[in-house]
Amino acid sequence: MKKLITLLLMTALVSIDQRLTAAPLLCSADFTVTISGATASFNGSGTGITPFYSWDFGDGSYGSGEDISHTYTFNGTYMVCLTVWGADSCMAMTCDSVVITGAAAGGSCLADFTYFIAGTDVSFDNNSDAGGAIDADFFWSFGDGGTSTTVNPEHSFAPGTYEVCLDIFTSDSCSDTYCTVIAVGGIIDSLDSLECNAYFTYDFLMGEVNFTNLSDDGGAAFSSYFWDFGDGTTSTEENPSTTFDPGWHTVCLTINTSDSCSSTYCTDIYIWDGGGDTTVCEAGFDFTVTGMSADFTNTSSGGGAFITSYNWTFGDGGTSTATNPEHAYAAEGIYNVCLTIYTTDSCSSTYCETVVISTGDTTGCTALFTYDFGITPWGIFTTNLSDDGGTGDASYFWDFGDGTSSTEEEPAHNYAGGGDYLICLTISTDSCEDTYCSSVSIAPTPIAETELFEGLTLYPNPARDVINIHVALHADVTCILTDLSGRELSVRTLQANAGNTEHQINIADLESGIYTILLIDAAGNRAMEKIMVVR
Repeated sequence: MKKLITLLLMTALVSIDQRLTAAPLLCSADFTVTISGATASFNGSGTGITPFYSWDFGDGSYGSGEDISHTYTFNGTYMVCLTVWGADSCMAMTCDSVVITGAAAGGSCLADFTYFIAGTDVSFDNNSDAGGAIDADFFWSFGDGGTSTTVNPEHSFAPGTYEVCLDIFTSDSCSDTYCTVIAVGGIIDSLDSLECNAYFTYDFLMGEVNFTNLSDDGGAAFSSYFWDFGDGTTSTEENPSTTFDPGWHTVCLTINTSDSCSSTYCTDIYIWDGGGDTTVCEAGFDFTVTGMSADFTNTSSGGGAFITSYNWTFGDGGTSTATNPEHAYAAEGIYNVCLTIYTTDSCSSTYCETVVISTGDTTGCTALFTYDFGITPWGIFTTNLSDDGGTGDASYFWDFGDGTSSTEEEPAHNYAGGGDYLICLTISTDSCEDTYCSSVSIAPTPIAETELFEGLTLYPNPARDVINIHVALHADVTCILTDLSGRELSVRTLQANAGNTEHQINIADLESGIYTILLIDAAGNRAMEKIMVVR
């Protein structure tokens, strides 16, 4: 099932990979839109031999055809994407935002809050607008694993910086989210500055740990800083940098001020071989669908810490805090399900998948498949996910895009070399025929790719301001950041210096959405990962 869901993003990512690494093909995609109330009418255009048009309307709905209309349920801004496939194996995609303001119900609520900090205790004032709905539910996430469903909660934090989010769900099916970052303990409001407080944060860059001093002097001047790095080394700098041996280290900062105030703050840092923080948590789940219900199995990792809470959103307004929930949907459709986890070391991670709820079509057939690598260095094996419409009797024809074909139900195929190929599956019954195509990118030297991009990890993901790239490089590589249209947003070189496994890319100027990071070495070997930017 997970293969089915990831297929929705796989085609877009491979399309971007083609634009950056393959010889250009004569294919293009574009569209215009006319909006009337809650209905958007799209007119697509594309080049290529007998182009096929596939639409993603940005609300979990999809369609096909050169010209198509779609009615939205709620007001809002939606990212609409058109993908054009040509029979000559070319592919192109374009995306643009569509603003809907004429929906009949929902979409007008607004989440908002203010807060007051007293030491490490924070009081929240809910200023949300239900948009005229008669009732609303609230869900607070405090960034440290704590949650609340009260209107105006109070919460006690450990000293640190936290992203607090409020979700509002109204009786007319409107939902909205507001988040802000608050600093507790280490940064004290000037009205409450009666004593000093030591506090700091840290990050990894070029094999070093860089400390940022966020201490508060309580209204007096700092007279000294003393850092104890827990490995026998110390520093008196305000914002020092140092390197550690692998393992756990307790780092302490002691500050002194001109009015004889002294404060100490300590935290534990874990360093793995080659540098970096291994306590990065990662949310994940699998699921199965039976009829109108979905059963979710949590596969999340706390990254060495304990997971304190699970927050599920099921894409239809429903939520859960269970570890392995079951959710019943009221209507057929495609739903974006997200799981956010929080751990004891203040790590949070979000993972989303698309869940298809359908009781099954007994009148037609649907072609669908996914694939995995591993038969040979240039080989794949297929998984046939087609629906024969209940006939129980179907034939299959596979076109692998390299001049070869197969009539097996789930064939394996070995390509002669690297390149980009369009795979098409046609299913036929006595009363129905349907075709589905997906592009595959075969790396020229997949074994070298594994060695060159050892341990590639991107975190946090979703990200807001900075994305960290952890990778052990054996040669310098080019790092390319692109949007969904394939447009290059930044290009930089990651150097294979000894001990340098951590790199950062500033994404503070990017809008919310999905982007890709592509690594390419001088020989053309590549590795690609997607990231989600949230605002």
